[in-house]
Amino acid sequence: MNVGSQGLQRFNLRRAVCSSLTLTLAACASEPKHAPTRILAVPQKTWPDENETLASRVRAHVAISLERGVIGLLEVAQYSSGLRRHPSTVEPWTDRQGRTRAIWGISNPNRYGALAVLTSAEGDRRHAIWLLEPRAAPRQILEGVGEPLWDHPMSPIAFSSSGRRIAFITKSDPLIRYRPLITGKLNIYDLTDTSVTAHPYRSHLPTFFDDSVVNSRPAWLDDGRRLLVAVAGPNGQASSSARDPNASIHSHAEIRLIDLENRTEESICAGHSPVASSDGKSLLLMRGNQNALYQFDLQSRQHRVINRYHGLGTVLAFLDSRYVLYVGSPNPAAPVEQTSNNSPLVGPKNMRALKIQDIWTSEVLTLLEGIDPRRSISAASML
Repeated sequence: MNVGSQGLQRFNLRRAVCSSLTLTLAACASEPKHAPTRILAVPQKTWPDENETLASRVRAHVAISLERGVIGLLEVAQYSSGLRRHPSTVEPWTDRQGRTRAIWGISNPNRYGALAVLTSAEGDRRHAIWLLEPRAAPRQILEGVGEPLWDHPMSPIAFSSSGRRIAFITKSDPLIRYRPLITGKLNIYDLTDTSVTAHPYRSHLPTFFDDSVVNSRPAWLDDGRRLLVAVAGPNGQASSSARDPNASIHSHAEIRLIDLENRTEESICAGHSPVASSDGKSLLLMRGNQNALYQFDLQSRQHRVINRYHGLGTVLAFLDSRYVLYVGSPNPAAPVEQTSNNSPLVGPKNMRALKIQDIWTSEVLTLLEGIDPRRSISAASML
């Protein structure tokens, strides 16, 4: 063996040792010192500065993925009873081979408690949308190209309260892989049409909607006739010259209201990520790169800033133009919990909490603690 070969062997050995040590240290750093002790648990007591009567003022339910093949439901007014399994997943939901299905996305529940969920489909890198109803067998609605976890083929799904229609955003080119969905096409399907797979119902939208709808859950303003979406950039065009396209899109996004019965659309206001109130009178929206939160009154066209008190984070539902259901920071007095089974490159994340807040009075109540931010979660009013 010559000197050059020996040197190369030593170099490869050192590189292997360094790589092994790096991965070991990363793995150690990725795990919390203690596994979380409270997972999806109702607080054992009402935390200081919280109002225990707040949940009784609204009728709403929350859907959350519990484990593979299982979805939990929480009735807000009865939150102290904890989560129960969705009737369609009392037994873990399995495929034809008997394997439990991974659920990658959950729509808001409709008024009957049904859900549209995103799963992987059979075949190479495909996804499917299924309808899960309380008293019926799961029914596949659609199937498409793109693996749910890595390819990001679609936005969260919006389910109309009547259970008739679903809406979501998809990539303009479904063959693009490993790239986040920033803007795309609006898709609307009528679930009452038995030939929906072959002949989907799509609203006749202006051309600029085809490729520039911002990736966020659309918002049904009522039972399925009107829909709110955010369009990227002035006149619906995203700025391709921006260094950060996502930031540019959010800075210039505009919310539009689509009337599916009359085939009309109108500009509402600047902003993105709309969440319609259950009473149809107002909506919550975000503006700018810092995601400032606003309430917008649809009749007066006036808006006001909503201060992010009490760890106000991701809005799940807006009830009676007053109550916000959201996932955010736990009460400061609650124990700090972190996720387990983490990526060695990312490390642990702080567990979140499900809360309800009265934006008129700033009263708040924690409903669930120990929510892994990687779980799928949604909510809606119970009508």
